[in-house]
Amino acid sequence: TYIEKDNGETVDLYDLFMKGFRLTYKAGQLIKNIKLNNSLIFNKQYKDLFQNLPKEPVTIADLLSHAIITNGLKSTFPRVKIVSEEKPSDPISDDQMRLIKSSNRLKNMPKLPSIERDYTTMVVPLSSVTVWIDPLDATQEYTENLTDYVMVMFCVAIEGEPTIGILYAPFTEKFVWGWFGVDKSWVDLSQPKHIAQVHEVIVSRSHAGNIQKILQKIYADEQFEIVPAAGSGYKTLKIIEEQADFYLHVTAIKKWDTCAPNALLRAHNGHMTTLNNKTIDYKSDNDIVLKDGLLATLKRDHNEVLNKLNLTNIAAQQQAEMKKGKNKHKRS
Repeated sequence: TYIEKDNGETVDLYDLFMKGFRLTYKAGQLIKNIKLNNSLIFNKQYKDLFQNLPKEPVTIADLLSHAIITNGLKSTFPRVKIVSEEKPSDPISDDQMRLIKSSNRLKNMPKLPSIERDYTTMVVPLSSVTVWIDPLDATQEYTENLTDYVMVMFCVAIEGEPTIGILYAPFTEKFVWGWFGVDKSWVDLSQPKHIAQVHEVIVSRSHAGNIQKILQKIYADEQFEIVPAAGSGYKTLKIIEEQADFYLHVTAIKKWDTCAPNALLRAHNGHMTTLNNKTIDYKSDNDIVLKDGLLATLKRDHNEVLNKLNLTNIAAQQQAEMKKGKNKHKRS
């Protein structure tokens, strides 16, 4: 985990958004370029154990994407607090520097969003701003060539509230953003919608937990379908595209995985909370792990789904699973 912070006065969110937009695209293009060089990709390592959570892979693409975004951001906003999934990498090699420079020379940069600037509302105290970055969401799938799930995610939280979310999927060229209370990008709704009579729940393909049993209790007499997918950005976008009813996560998840998707969902008038119906606070970098699961909805009544989930005593089950995992780690 990498945290950068300092003191100062104000931040212009318009400029921060535009900078984040450019850097997110550059990082995504770098990730795609690295994919063309398989020898770099499969230099896969594993991060240290973090609060008893399963070890996660990290590649050179994660680290260089982190470098592009954090270095680019600090060059313009040196005092803004940054929380990134990755740590500063080892000294960058000549080959890696060439990859970064090639991304900085991009000529096909998408047109910057047309947002009306408002100095009265878009200039905020520096102390209120936290930038959360996931340089490469779905790293495991990236190494498995399941690249549709891969996203770069950039989020700006104001007083802990997810306000700006920028998500770029470089392999499918989906580039979406939302600024709560200001504007949002166009989202493709042309794909066939899911069947209304079937409850479609999108879940993690690698951290599904006991979701099958939970849904069987909730929808005993109704049809439901579990849609396994990777990356919280990908799963949240499927909710916004109306390809699934809700996104359910019953195991622990980290805040950099959820900040940008949460901001995007808020811009579309959707909801994301823990399974205890608590809003997620992105102000503190001392509490990075969400231990109470996650629910994201758009068209569905959020509280109704939560109430059904709570009838299954899901929160207690989750706490038991976390405790079981800790005990297992102590014995190993």
